[in-house]
Amino acid sequence: MDGNSGFMEAGFVQVATTQGGGHSLEFFAERIVAKLIHVSETAPPPIRDQALAYQERMYQVVLDGLRRAVASDRAYFLKDKEK
Repeated sequence: MDGNSGFMEAGFVQVATTQGGGHSLEFFAERIVAKLIHVSETAPPPIRDQALAYQERMYQVVLDGLRRAVASDRAYFLKDKEK
């Protein structure tokens, strides 16, 4: 925050668009993992390989969680609709 102006800088902003619908769960899983885990291109190969394997595993965990959340939300919506 700039002490003189009262404004904050936004920093780096990334925008992704789609055509004909929203983003897939895979899209969101990739973005979540990218925000949580960054693997340096200059890391020593053994460390980089381990970090990339961890990153891929976390992608699978996040994707599974998103799928379960969507399924639960749909079940809740359908049940609520029946009332």
